[in-house]
Amino acid sequence: MITSTLNRRITIENSVSGKDSVGAPTSTYAVICNAWASMYIRSVDTRFLTEGALPVSTTEWIIRNRKDVNIKCRIMYEGNCYKIISVEKLGRNEGLKITTMLFNE
Repeated sequence: MITSTLNRRITIENSVSGKDSVGAPTSTYAVICNAWASMYIRSVDTRFLTEGALPVSTTEWIIRNRKDVNIKCRIMYEGNCYKIISVEKLGRNEGLKITTMLFNE
């Protein structure tokens, strides 16, 4: 991994479930870390739903190795929320390749 290509500052958040004041389940996100990453846009597509056309973007991120990143997390970058689809290890714990999907609603 070439560390000079880690030129985007991202925030990784983890899903935290709990209950509100009346006992109904809630889901919020807590910040795990701020990390430097490389960003590669892999595909841009349009999905057609009953509500209309929905633009979708698939993006890959490369970050340094972390043990607490999984598919229950999400990435925040420039005000956009990216849902994590897969997490792959690179080399011998050199880094992670995270595949995400951005929905523009």
